[in-house]
Amino acid sequence: MAKGVIFAEVEIHDPNEYEKYRPLAASAIEAAGGSYYVRRGDPEILEGSPAKKLIVIVEFPTREQAKEFYYSSRYQEAAAIRQRASTTRMILLSGYDG
Repeated sequence: MAKGVIFAEVEIHDPNEYEKYRPLAASAIEAAGGSYYVRRGDPEILEGSPAKKLIVIVEFPTREQAKEFYYSSRYQEAAAIRQRASTTRMILLSGYDG
């Protein structure tokens, strides 16, 4: 079964409000069995346009757990804060499970 991976590009408009999001999101991720793979990311562009966004990658044991996390009431409470404080592109991927 493939791992679930959430890839997010976040452009923060309100850093103070976004700081309220971080602990809520981390708690929801942990509760859903996920863990951060990349947080902030320090992107160095090797090809393509310059990155102007924060990169976050979160890994879950399964794709279904990643979806359950995203749609959970616990995360949606955090997401409302993130949506006020930033513009985000969030993508669900199937991770390689060797």
